[in-house]
Order: sequence, then structure tokens, then C-alpha cells
Amino acid sequence: LVLLGAAVSIGFLDASAYGLLVGVVVVSLLATPAMMALGRRMATRMVKLPTPPWIQSEDDDPEDTESVRCPPVVIGGFGPVGQRLALDLEEADIEYRVIELNGETVQRLRRQNRSAVLGDVASEAVLLATGLPDARALVLTVPDPEGAAGACVIARRLKPDLHITVRTAFEASVGMLKGAGADVVIVDAHASGDRLARTVMQELEAGASPEVS
Repeated sequence: LVLLGAAVSIGFLDASAYGLLVGVVVVSLLATPAMMALGRRMATRMVKLPTPPWIQSEDDDPEDTESVRCPPVVIGGFGPVGQRLALDLEEADIEYRVIELNGETVQRLRRQNRSAVLGDVASEAVLLATGLPDARALVLTVPDPEGAAGACVIARRLKPDLHITVRTAFEASVGMLKGAGADVVIVDAHASGDRLARTVMQELEAGASPEVS
């Protein structure tokens, strides 16, 4: 963070670029554990590849290929971080389902044929409405650590082997979230500081201006 502050102060990195990089870094750290868990579980399910059509027999069932489809990821909270995570999942062709308190956002997602449930992440009924027992991962991006902890407790009870990743802005809430059942807790400031410092140092060494996508 000191390095980043210095980069901003000398004009190497402006405030808007800094803010965008923070969002990208947090999303990448949120997505990585869930992606890894999904990959491990997908590997165990991909025991049969589809037979090429020119050698298929009458006994081959084309519907068997549906069994390898990746189970969905549930995203709790669809603010900037949740939206960026959804884009990454779409690019990886992984289905996601959203829990969101904003009714307009839910309606917009439904118009886009996206699965979205209106409600609180800490509500068992809401979690069940997303099909959580069939999900492979739950990623909580909501800004409320108490609500996220409540969601962790319920989700862990509903599906003990579910992979749960939580993003928080408060270091003091890490212990509470871990105790509630989170597998991975990402603190915004720490994660962003570490990753952004490395990015800035790489760009300084290369003598180029950082690019933000």
C-alpha cells in the first residue's frame, strides 16, 4: 500500500486506475479458490468423454454428456465485485446463480435469463431457492460481515462439503467468518495491497504505464 500511495503521488498511477485495479484484484482472489474447487470436482465427474459421431453405436446415449456439466456457483451480492465475478464465470462457461437485495437488479438479471433470487444471503429459504444443495461453491461479496457469517452457518449445514469464499473489508471479522464455516476469507485491503504492489513494481521495472482492462 505504501508503494501504491507513492505511485499515485508521483502521478504514475491515477486514482481511477487504482480503484479499477482494486476491483479486479479482489475479484480474481475471490474467483480463484472457487474455480480450483470446481476444477477438482469436475475432474472426478469427467469419467466418460462423448464418443465421436462416426463411431457411435446404438447403445450410446447422447444425454450422457450432460452429466459432466459443471454445477453452479452461488454469488451472494451483485455489486461491482459480484458482477465482475459473474463475468469471469461466464467466460469460463460456468453457471452462476445470484442472491441480491436490490429488486431492480434481480429483475434485470431475470430479463437476461440469469438465475437470480431476491432476498438476504442469511436466509435459509433464500439459499434453498438458489438450489444451494446442488451448487459447488458459494461466494459471498456482501459488505455485511455478520450477514455473511450467518449465510456461512446455514450453507455449511445445508451442504457440509460446499466450498465457501467470503470477501470482507474488515480484518477483525476474519476469525468470525472462519468460525462460521468459510473456507477462504479475503480481506480487501490486504489482498489488494499485496497484488497491486507487485503489479506496480513490475510496471516500474518494465518502464511502462500500467494498463487497466
